[in-house]
Amino acid sequence: MVKARRGLGCAVFSTAIALMLPAPAAFAQDAEMGAEGRARSLFERGAEAYAQGRFDEAISLFQTGDRLAPRPAFSYNLAVAYEGKGETARALEHYRNYQRRGVKDGEREAIQLEVARLEKALAFRGVQQVSIHVTEVSTLVVDGKEVGQSPWTGELTPGSHELMVRPAGKAPIATGFELPGTRAVDVNVDTSKAGKTQSFEKPLAWALLGVTGAAATAGAVLGGIAWDRKSSLDDSCGPDGDRCPPGSEGDIETFRTTRTLSYVSFGLAAASAVGAVVLFVRDASDEPATEVSLSPFDPATQGFHVSLRHSF
Repeated sequence: MVKARRGLGCAVFSTAIALMLPAPAAFAQDAEMGAEGRARSLFERGAEAYAQGRFDEAISLFQTGDRLAPRPAFSYNLAVAYEGKGETARALEHYRNYQRRGVKDGEREAIQLEVARLEKALAFRGVQQVSIHVTEVSTLVVDGKEVGQSPWTGELTPGSHELMVRPAGKAPIATGFELPGTRAVDVNVDTSKAGKTQSFEKPLAWALLGVTGAAATAGAVLGGIAWDRKSSLDDSCGPDGDRCPPGSEGDIETFRTTRTLSYVSFGLAAASAVGAVVLFVRDASDEPATEVSLSPFDPATQGFHVSLRHSF
């Protein structure tokens, strides 16, 4: 059954390539167009290699062409070439890439049939595919093991998994995702705010909290001293302060200075406390956004295989 599918895919794919490629004269013109023309030539050579069963060569040519002049059609052709080679997981990866890069409306359902068929094949093996995308290039650690840089696609056993994202020059971010057994998922992590917050705002919030404690303590101590001075002055000067003995001016000035410093310390404590609260709230609201996108899965679609025509 699998061999029949591959044979059909090869025949239709080869026919499709022949129909969609320009004439040789057009390629001579494209060669003068720089990367675009070279990518076209690589596309043609990859199609020829595929038709002759040289799948590794076809894959290499398609990958190089896609780097020169990115096109969704390269993802489709890579998926077909990997399936011709018998690598189900990599075929699924590139069909899903083709979906992300802008599959045409008329092809959407047929490509989803391919994705669902290959998801079922992975499920039969007891694994499923996950693709991890991060807003910044980051090193990825899955379940304690470094797997490479984002974007990354691999196969894991279904269930809960831990993910550590390490953006360059920023604090690592811990999150997680749930991988179902019947369908592939995309995990999208937005680190644009979290990286900045974790490298600056949270330490500053803790520093302000320390200032709050120190200032409040100083205000309390100075307030106690001022209160003690006031009590002494009340005893010697009377409640209205009109019976102060000679030489009391120094004590009065000390009382006023200490009282003012106490007020300033309490004001500083209040201001730093407000600043710390604001930064902690900002930090909580700027946690990395993690989104798990589930591809639709319909068991009724399994068992079908179609090949589509694509132009460069």
